Amino acid sequence: MSDPQRSERVVESDGITVEKSFATDEFPVPAVTFRIESNRSEPVRVRLTDTIPEDFPMERVGFHPDFGSENWTAYSDHRVEFDRLLEPGATVRTVFGIRGEGIDPDAFLSPPTVEHVPEGEAIDDVLGGDGNDPVREVVAGDRDSLPGMDDAAEAAAVAGDAESAEGGPTPRPTDAETTPAVTVADSEAPEAVAETGAEKAATDADAAPSGGEGDAAVAAAEGGDAAENGVAAADDGDAADEAGDAAADDDAVDVSVASALAAEIRSGDVSEADLDTLREELDLGAPRSVDVRISRLQSRMEDLAAYADALEEFIDEEGTATEVLEESRERTEAVADALADAESRLEAAAEERRSVREDVETVESTLDDALAELEGLEDRVADVEAVESDVERLEATVSDLESTVGAVDEDVDDLDAELGDVRDDIADLDARVHDLEDVDDDVASLESEIDRIDEELAELEAFRDRLSDAFGT
Repeated sequence: MSDPQRSERVVESDGITVEKSFATDEFPVPAVTFRIESNRSEPVRVRLTDTIPEDFPMERVGFHPDFGSENWTAYSDHRVEFDRLLEPGATVRTVFGIRGEGIDPDAFLSPPTVEHVPEGEAIDDVLGGDGNDPVREVVAGDRDSLPGMDDAAEAAAVAGDAESAEGGPTPRPTDAETTPAVTVADSEAPEAVAETGAEKAATDADAAPSGGEGDAAVAAAEGGDAAENGVAAADDGDAADEAGDAAADDDAVDVSVASALAAEIRSGDVSEADLDTLREELDLGAPRSVDVRISRLQSRMEDLAAYADALEEFIDEEGTATEVLEESRERTEAVADALADAESRLEAAAEERRSVREDVETVESTLDDALAELEGLEDRVADVEAVESDVERLEATVSDLESTVGAVDEDVDDLDAELGDVRDDIADLDARVHDLEDVDDDVASLESEIDRIDEELAELEAFRDRLSDAFGT
């Protein structure tokens, strides 16, 4: 998911891809982030330079210790520089934070400048392998001053003493265009141009960004120039004459090669081509590493100042360590109380879960019983279905019986009608019996016939009653 408060710029250069973005909420303060990816097949030292808006104070720019702060350098001319060695295919992420309110992200999203230096030409290798480099030794703290300075002062003092003791012999005149005052030996040449290297170191130091360590380095370089100028002032009057006297008189004091060469350089007797040759051969110019180291010292001082400002602001807002600890202790106690309450709630919840578990077991047992009863009901339903088929058959039989009963009812009605006629006949016969006693035998036979018919009728009535009971009619 993209961050609506995050904008990006992408820069590619010779296999190096840099994605620059502005993060508002990812860090405690707004930050400019860089994702640097190397697609090269060999190690490469990447130098990324980014500009800071002119109206934004540099002391509000800081670097994160977890994102390569040791590789950053901040300059007073509103630029920052990131320098790091990348392995093939490596990807690094680095940031610098900006403190302030109402910051415009677009002002910090100008495309950065990306440079790369092959590993063989890394900054650490710029000085070369000469362990006797005077500038290197002075910067490293292994030497108190540049070669030639102390020697020139001592030579001037010794020369003055010698002239006083010997009555000051007149020096041999020299011609700068035809006869050099001193022949420079190869073994002494590095010391001869040391002062030129010191002057270049001072110039490079002056070009370095202003800051705590940078000012100290510049002051040291300017101090070296002052010492050199002092030596020059002491030597300008008699250095060339003493050098010529040393060549003419074996008893004269041996003036140092560095002092003599410095005197010739100051007097303008050395051609510019020779000076360029000396500079190229001796490589005494202050390398970029000196500037980078001074800049890093300055950046660290600025980081320290920013940290001090942030610490003061934090103390103003949050209080001292004792207050913070007291507040933390109170919060810890509150958290402990909340934790105890949560534990009691957890125990109650565990008890409730046990009760629920028991209820679930009871429900499962009841469900098993219900399933067993359901199986019995299924058997009974099967029996009911069988009974339904029997009922259907009985209904068919009842229908047949109803039709039969209907026919019997009709027969009974017919018999009732016939019996009525018979009764009428019997009544007539009874009347005739009284009149005709001689017909007793016939009457008896008729009575027996009537009895038989009555029995049949009784049987029919009984049959009809059974049918009525069977079918509920």
